[in-house]
Amino acid sequence: MEWKRDAFVYTFLGGIVISYVIGGWLLTLIFFLLWFDKIILSGARLWSIGIELTTFLAVIIGIKFGFFAFLYVFLISILLDALKFYLFGGDIMPFVPMAPHFVDALSTLAAHFMKGFDFFIIFTAVFLLKILMNFLTDLALEALPLTPKKLMNVIFNILLALYLASNPGILAVFLE
Repeated sequence: MEWKRDAFVYTFLGGIVISYVIGGWLLTLIFFLLWFDKIILSGARLWSIGIELTTFLAVIIGIKFGFFAFLYVFLISILLDALKFYLFGGDIMPFVPMAPHFVDALSTLAAHFMKGFDFFIIFTAVFLLKILMNFLTDLALEALPLTPKKLMNVIFNILLALYLASNPGILAVFLE
């Protein structure tokens, strides 16, 4: 059990330091939020409403860091999912790139290419693109593609993006 605590602490501290060295306080904040989303909320199953925190962060990092964001989100997603697997178990094999990792990384590129648009437009387009990619992945794996929970997720996140776009002070922390 001690190794789990060590892995928990060292990935957090290592990610914070590396993110700060590479991209300053903004990348450090993004790493913290990704770590919090994937390990604390998702790994410990504390979050079930379906807020797309990773997508929101992918849009922010895509706008600010361009192609580097693709690599960063892809690698961090793989590492954090591996940590989540070792800490809590799960269905994603550790250190194996899976469709969700590519989808999150591609979201950063989509945001980068749309960076001249309003945040609501970018987030909505990236979110809908992510839903489409996940839908196609689910179809390929013969899973049930549309459930009431997924529909609620879409509605909630579109409303959240609308709220964030109408409150530029919140986004200014990330985008300026």
